[in-house]
Amino acid sequence: MSTRRWSSFLLGPALFASVVSATDFASYRGFVFGADIISIVTLVGLNTTDAKLIHQRPARLREIEWKIPGPLLADPPRPDPVAGAVLCFFDGKLYRVIAAYDCDGIVGMTAGDRIETIPQTHGTARRPETELRLHSYFAEVAKVLARSKDSAYADDLVRNDGRTSFAPVLYAKAADELAQAAIQAATRRNALDVPRRAQEAENKRLEQSRLALEKSRAVNKPNFRP
Repeated sequence: MSTRRWSSFLLGPALFASVVSATDFASYRGFVFGADIISIVTLVGLNTTDAKLIHQRPARLREIEWKIPGPLLADPPRPDPVAGAVLCFFDGKLYRVIAAYDCDGIVGMTAGDRIETIPQTHGTARRPETELRLHSYFAEVAKVLARSKDSAYADDLVRNDGRTSFAPVLYAKAADELAQAAIQAATRRNALDVPRRAQEAENKRLEQSRLALEKSRAVNKPNFRP
């Protein structure tokens, strides 16, 4: 890991701690929804090349997995249980943050304990009977344990990691809806494209086999004796 990146990771706890009590729905711990990807990667000391391309069409969807040092690496050890986040971008704008907790930081805690903290930040939490599409690159859904929202943003607490842990998922609702529609469209397109890609792969295999035979023939024919 480069010195630049390691230094930026060491800044992570300070960044998170400085905004841990934020009450603005439009941001989460310093990450402002709608901010462009360049400003976000600059904030955490990364590059746009660190973003993973999830889908190219009908919209460009990218994700960055950002981690900060665990308690053993932080000096002094940080009390904040958040260990990092997956930052999701729709056409270059931040629309969703999936935070991750350090396992040691939530040992013994229940989802109910986490729900009790939601009113301190984002208003009264509801417990809807619904699921949330958790990741954009495969069809994983997670049960929503609690949801707090306003007209433009939402803060969902979901069950993850084989239903043994939980994570907050925060998002701008309008952009998230567009992103989910784009993900579904891309998934359908990819499914329809499977036969074509399979045929192309088979054609390539047959052509490579033909060329290999032609190469062997060119070597063997002049030397052949009946």
